[in-house]
Amino acid sequence: MRYSVLVLAFLCAFGGGFVMADDAKSPAPVESNEIESAMRRGLALLDKAGPSWRKYKSCFSCHHQTLPMLAMVETARAGVAAEPAWMTAQADFTHKYFEDHIDVMNSGDHVPGGSVTASYGLWALSLANRPADETTTAMVGYLLKVQGVVRLKDADTGETRVPKDCR
Repeated sequence: MRYSVLVLAFLCAFGGGFVMADDAKSPAPVESNEIESAMRRGLALLDKAGPSWRKYKSCFSCHHQTLPMLAMVETARAGVAAEPAWMTAQADFTHKYFEDHIDVMNSGDHVPGGSVTASYGLWALSLANRPADETTTAMVGYLLKVQGVVRLKDADTGETRVPKDCR
């Protein structure tokens, strides 16, 4: 499944409008209906990935939320639209996961997956055109903290401390 996502994302990102001919010098044209058919098959696989993950896991997953969302956006740009409810469900799941971690992010403590997970979460929400809110503000703040851009004050001593992910 993961490789299907990567192949579809690659095809969407780079056009996928050709395959190499035997001489490997000139691309052989591919009929647009073949491309559309391939995108629809990929979308059918992706359509199952997010809901399947959410059924068995309670955590956000970069490769089950963000990357399939990217593929959906890119295939839509190529004229093969996905079901809007799918994108909404993915974005809702992503938002809820990070919303439940606002206090942890605001304190600069470790979020599972660290800055990579928070970055992919922001990317997923932007792919769904979600507006900024308290959750995304906490996500950005967390990223600034773990990158050492924002230093934290210890609540007991008042001393500046380095966020846990920077140690």
